[in-house]
Amino acid sequence: MMVRRLLLLAPALLLGACVMSNLEEPAELVDFEQQAEFDEAWSASLSGSDEDLLLALRPVSDGKRVYAADQAGQVIAVDLETGRKAWRFDSDDSFFGAGLPFSAGPAVGNGYVAVASLNGDIVVLNAEDGSVAWQDQVDAEFLSAPLIESGKLLLRSSDGSLLSFALATGNPLWDTVRDMPRLTVRGQSQPAASDGQLFVAWDNGKVSALDIDSGTANWETTIGAPTGASEVQQLADIDGDVVVFGSEVYVAGYNTNLAALAIESGEILWREDLSASHGPAVSYGSVVVTDIDSVLRAYDRLSGQSLWTQDVIRARFATAPSLWKEFFVVGDFEGYLHFFDRTTGKMLARIRHDGEPVQVRPLAVGDLLVVYSIDGELTAYRQVGDE
Repeated sequence: MMVRRLLLLAPALLLGACVMSNLEEPAELVDFEQQAEFDEAWSASLSGSDEDLLLALRPVSDGKRVYAADQAGQVIAVDLETGRKAWRFDSDDSFFGAGLPFSAGPAVGNGYVAVASLNGDIVVLNAEDGSVAWQDQVDAEFLSAPLIESGKLLLRSSDGSLLSFALATGNPLWDTVRDMPRLTVRGQSQPAASDGQLFVAWDNGKVSALDIDSGTANWETTIGAPTGASEVQQLADIDGDVVVFGSEVYVAGYNTNLAALAIESGEILWREDLSASHGPAVSYGSVVVTDIDSVLRAYDRLSGQSLWTQDVIRARFATAPSLWKEFFVVGDFEGYLHFFDRTTGKMLARIRHDGEPVQVRPLAVGDLLVVYSIDGELTAYRQVGDE
């Protein structure tokens, strides 16, 4: 096994990912008129999480299958339509000798599935059968889902590095690093790619556009500088995933801003002063974000003008919103899924998943909504009445 060692720049104190600006009681579930119904299409199981935190483990799809991983070192591939298992990879049964504590991924693309662990393990599997294509290891945690793009595997590591590997072979291509603040929120943003550029949100509140082939920075923009007397108040960390839509880049950070940036220059087109640990959901008309108090806020995509605010699930540790059909959907700490109208923010439906917290954004794939809870339950839902 090739082992690649990276020096840690400096120790950082990490705060829990489920940060709230104040410790208020979660909102009680309100009565309302249910306007949509949903049936379970299929369900599959993994072993779940060893701690009350999934970090960057979340399901992905290539349009044919759904892939998911757990902290016990397993990865599964199931048929998107039927939920029938295509394969299961178990690192405990492989040459690794023990189950790997996967913490980030999977990512899927170009016939490969990639996952990474808290111990710095990188494992790339063949998407067809789950066999190991290659593996590597670095001296850092992985707290951000990998990205597969342009024949490369790109990973953020907890020491402030961004690593690029040849997807098919595992050969290192380039790496770049940013100084880590002494205090950060536990977790890291997944980059996004478009037209040969990689857009990365760092733990210091900055966003960079890098050339995907070389790692060279084309521009770098500071989203917002917080003010306050304490270290926590001074923290400015972008952990929410970067979103590219049209000619804009959208990010939201803890103690910073929700911002829209010009993809070519990094110029801030508009920004809104709010704190969030999740990235936004973006459609043609709006940008919706779950703020640090689990309040949903919608803004006009081009102008940044406020469209609506929905606080009915305040303090319920809601996930990032997922855009599905006419809904924005979020999960919460009691395993509920909440469905809101995309235009008005009105609550339209609510269902219970399996009673365990849903901490990662639901995955919308066609007419299916795939939900992953911390006990390892992977379930696909379909709206009743869909043809």
